[in-house]
Amino acid sequence: METLLYVIPLGIGAACTPSLFALSILVTGQEQWRKRATALAAGSALAFSLFGLLIIFGFRKLPLPELDGSDWFGALIRLLAAAILAVSAVYLLIPHPALEKRVESRIQAYVQNSSLVMMFAVAFLLSIKDVSSFVMLVPALHDIAICPNFIEAGLALIVLYVLALSPVLAPIAVRLFFEKGSRDPMQRLYRFTMDHQFQIIGFVAVILSAYLAVTGWQQLP
Repeated sequence: METLLYVIPLGIGAACTPSLFALSILVTGQEQWRKRATALAAGSALAFSLFGLLIIFGFRKLPLPELDGSDWFGALIRLLAAAILAVSAVYLLIPHPALEKRVESRIQAYVQNSSLVMMFAVAFLLSIKDVSSFVMLVPALHDIAICPNFIEAGLALIVLYVLALSPVLAPIAVRLFFEKGSRDPMQRLYRFTMDHQFQIIGFVAVILSAYLAVTGWQQLP
């Protein structure tokens, strides 16, 4: 299950999308939340699914790894992703209080004014704009695309997307199982997420950059 082991850290990293997480918390905190939460989850799932299908289809046409386990193309993807995340982390870890407030204001406006169609579109667009998550997903999708075991590849893809979509799905699951008792803890989590949204992504980018750099180096011929 080597492919699955490679994919899980990247799926966890891709899950760090504060804007989607905060939006899902606010939506599930409303009285009439089920349809809007469903639209939110569907929009995000469509964005990630379209991206994944296109990337896997492209990678399936590329050369497979060598018999000795080396994979120069896979190594290049991981090292390039590591470099992008490292550069991004420098910017993200610098405080941006004004920008954080603007992001939070937009998220709150989406919740107050969005119809079901608009909620679907907002989730789709927020997912598409989440560049750091896509950077983390590309190496994982490459590993899945070149996996010779169809069952292992399918399992890895399911795990990857469950993790990547967990910022949207987790608040929905909490509301379903705990109903109104979940509101106070989720609101505290929302506040922490909005106050540290860029730092969260930056911290994860640093960790995943190091992980991708090491695993990319190991795959070089």
